Amino acid sequence: MKPSRLISFALIIALSSFVLGLRLAGSSQQSPEPAHQTHEQEPQSEQIWTCSMHPQIRLPKAGKCPICHMDLVPAAAADEGDESPTEGSLKLSPRAKALARVESRPAQMGRAVRSLRLYGQVAVDDSRQARIAAWVDGRIERVYVDQAGVPVRRGQPLLKLYSPQLLASQEELLGSKKAAAAYAPSDKGPMARAARRMFEASRKRLRLWGMSEIQLDGLLKSGQAEDLVTIRSPMSGVVLERHGLPGAYVKTGQVLYNIADLSRVWVWIEAYEEDLPWIQLGQKVRILTPALPGREIEGAIALLDPVMNAPSRVLRLRVELDNRDFALRPGMQVTGLLLAELPEAQVLVPDSAVLSTGKRHIVYVEQEGAYRLRHVQPGPLADGQRVILSGLKPGEQVVTEGIFQIDAAMQIRAWPSLMSPQAEAEEEAPESFRKNFKPALVAYLDLQQALADDDAQASSQAAKQMDPSLAKLQSAEQEKIGAELAKMKQAAKTIAGTRALEFQRRAFQTLSDGWLKILRHHGGPAKLSLFEHHCPMAFNNQGAWWLDDSLKVTNPYFGESMLRCADVSRPLGSRPSPPSKAQQGHQHHGSPS
Repeated sequence: MKPSRLISFALIIALSSFVLGLRLAGSSQQSPEPAHQTHEQEPQSEQIWTCSMHPQIRLPKAGKCPICHMDLVPAAAADEGDESPTEGSLKLSPRAKALARVESRPAQMGRAVRSLRLYGQVAVDDSRQARIAAWVDGRIERVYVDQAGVPVRRGQPLLKLYSPQLLASQEELLGSKKAAAAYAPSDKGPMARAARRMFEASRKRLRLWGMSEIQLDGLLKSGQAEDLVTIRSPMSGVVLERHGLPGAYVKTGQVLYNIADLSRVWVWIEAYEEDLPWIQLGQKVRILTPALPGREIEGAIALLDPVMNAPSRVLRLRVELDNRDFALRPGMQVTGLLLAELPEAQVLVPDSAVLSTGKRHIVYVEQEGAYRLRHVQPGPLADGQRVILSGLKPGEQVVTEGIFQIDAAMQIRAWPSLMSPQAEAEEEAPESFRKNFKPALVAYLDLQQALADDDAQASSQAAKQMDPSLAKLQSAEQEKIGAELAKMKQAAKTIAGTRALEFQRRAFQTLSDGWLKILRHHGGPAKLSLFEHHCPMAFNNQGAWWLDDSLKVTNPYFGESMLRCADVSRPLGSRPSPPSKAQQGHQHHGSPS
């Protein structure tokens, strides 16, 4: 091969190698571009700023907390494990659900059962008790039963009583007997009739003073008055009290003995108000007492006391028990056991599923993996279960474990929760009210902005748009805030009928006060964030509130002259501490950074 050819061939190979190297180098330099472009095209998460003291504050920019004025701190754009697609619907990932230990169970139809354990005392049967009192004045001469606690028989002598009054009445009876005996039985003359009437009156008087028919017959048979009269027991039983002492003088009506038949006793047990739905007349009760371990005495409720004990808030129930063996003694402490069942089947959920503030009661319902708040009306509390009267259907899944974690997560997001007035309002507001609620509120916000712009014509137009919606709200809600809506409707008419900003702003204050009351009562629309502002200088330093859908201050009472005048700007429903004296002065707030 010639040298020239070899040189040419070497040059060709070198040039090819150089070109190939350039291409490879360019390819290596350009290869990161697509990856870089892909990275740039990835959407960046929106940074949310919150307050460490008020986590419900979530703003898109850094700045100050509108409640406590602390610096906002960054928060994650989405909380870990939260896959919630819509507001008010909390969806947890399997990992977050396991960490929170959330469990759900279906609501069931059934008859609620409740075991009650009530406490009380054994008492004397009032229908088997006798109090023996002195029927005449006298002196106790002799006592046969001289102590309490001893049994007595019917007719047994208790004591002898000397009574001059009783002795005189005996003499009168014997004298009237002789006078009546002086006339023949067939004599119908006035003297004979008067003698017989005197005899019967004397006999009746002694009988009323405690002498029995046997004692009267003995007196008439012997014909001699006794200076001592014997007082006998009217029934068999046990002496509970004894007050007569030998030689003591007694007055008419003074109690000498208290005797009771304890072969049958009463038991008074006490039930609290929440137990009353489970209690009815004739219900079986098992009575236990520490004095009779291992023994149960069965009885039935014979009486529900018609009057509640106001200080202790309990109602007494009377159970009548046979006590022929005298095992139960008045004053004994007893326990009554009742097993009650409601007569009709109702919706039942575990008691742990219901959260309550006293006035509001909620559950969290699981639907398609998401948890939403539901207001319910609870009924009686059963054993581990709660009766639900309305707000829940059988088969719906309700959270039974981890409910506080879910409620806390809802509250942090400022969504409807146990302590959220908005949640209560949306449940209570009638359907016709909610339908016309937002249009009227939107017209109010337009009116606020028009007044802040010093635009009287736009203010009049916004008030005209608000008037029909307020009329519909007034017809839908007459009871609780009907009077407030009437004032607001009149204020809207005033604004619509004038072009004077001074009069429009005065009527706007009435509208603002009314809206604040309505929103605190019914809450606001779920997807509309509202803020309340206060101007301390409005109407000669009297001050006035207004509502806005922005935290930025645009004062409708002064307009452009003092557009940023406000001393309070906060989310609707927040209740910070009262401002200090320095804060109560006039301040100009710019828009939040």
